[in-house]
Amino acid sequence: MAYAIFDNCLLAEDIVAPIDDRPYGAFGTEYRFRLKDDVTFFGRMGYNSRTAGSVDGFTGAGFGAGILLGKIAMDYSFLPFGGLGSVHRVSLSSWF
Repeated sequence: MAYAIFDNCLLAEDIVAPIDDRPYGAFGTEYRFRLKDDVTFFGRMGYNSRTAGSVDGFTGAGFGAGILLGKIAMDYSFLPFGGLGSVHRVSLSSWF
């Protein structure tokens, strides 16, 4: 489920109930800031209870940012996995 709090701020929540595992929830938010007519910046953060506490240290949270230039988007996310280290993800998308 998602809800737009303001025109540029979105809240989202997932509740997942797998048949063969425990239910878990995830929630996040995205803030959109238009820099120019064809340039938009996105800030994101969220929390997933499925990965929280699965290893020692800070887990479950995720942070990210993105930029949209016309029809090309670049996104970055950072996910800490406690004692296992961290994951950095970068994606590039386009549509025509």
